[in-house]
Amino acid sequence: MSDALFRFFLAFSHGTIIIPLIIIGYLWFDRRRVFFHGTCLLLLSMAFNWALKVTFQIPLSPELGKEGFAFPSGHMQTAFVFYGWLWRSFHNHLPVKIGIPLVLIGIGIGLVHFGYHTYFDVFGGLFFGFLLLYTYSWLLMRLKETTFLITLFLFSTSLMVYSGLVYKIKELTWIAYGVLVFLIFSQYVFKFKKHFP
Repeated sequence: MSDALFRFFLAFSHGTIIIPLIIIGYLWFDRRRVFFHGTCLLLLSMAFNWALKVTFQIPLSPELGKEGFAFPSGHMQTAFVFYGWLWRSFHNHLPVKIGIPLVLIGIGIGLVHFGYHTYFDVFGGLFFGFLLLYTYSWLLMRLKETTFLITLFLFSTSLMVYSGLVYKIKELTWIAYGVLVFLIFSQYVFKFKKHFP
């Protein structure tokens, strides 16, 4: 029973749930800006997490039979950033107010339950996820949109350069970075076209 329950919670940290959520949210809700920034945060978190992993280089448990680094937990960090952004944006809705914290707790416990991470890795993911979410929100409120987009591009690019110099960049991180750059430039071009029809 507990295995099935934790698999259910862990599904919320995978693209099979997050990608449809983004698409549905972007198409059906009138708050597209929320889902645009939620997606940017998610993608930025993936690049940021890899830069952190190659900095600390704490290996995954040998029992997993996989190469890679454990700290901080990427699933926990990206889930916290994405769902934390949604919670921040929709916290007045009772299902969101209660549901998102329960999902995040379930993800964290599930990662430890299946031996993917230790609590240290999970709390590291929460800490760096909170740091990223807070900084992103703070900059978004204080910078003009164009300046914010340029800052986002420069920061994500510097994370990629750093990761490449320190270790190597895995394919999934390249994909996240590529999609993020596409979103940044499409948002910039869309904004530019609105002012010059």
